[in-house]
Amino acid sequence: MTENTEAAPQTGADTWQDGALLGRLEVIEAQPLEQRAERFDRLADELLAELQRGDQPTAAQDSDPSAARPRGGGAPA
Repeated sequence: MTENTEAAPQTGADTWQDGALLGRLEVIEAQPLEQRAERFDRLADELLAELQRGDQPTAAQDSDPSAARPRGGGAPA
């Protein structure tokens, strides 16, 4: 019988704050190798999804095209 001691994943900005990531890593590292690999894969997928959500343009950027342009260092006008 295998005991599942991994904390349930959180969603949103609080997921990776307040040491939550370190706590999850400690729990994962305490698991047997096969479970550890599966849980590290799951965690990697969650981190990737969080990064991709952060790449989405905000409503302000959608309404102001200049907000999406890089500042400085561009071609002269």
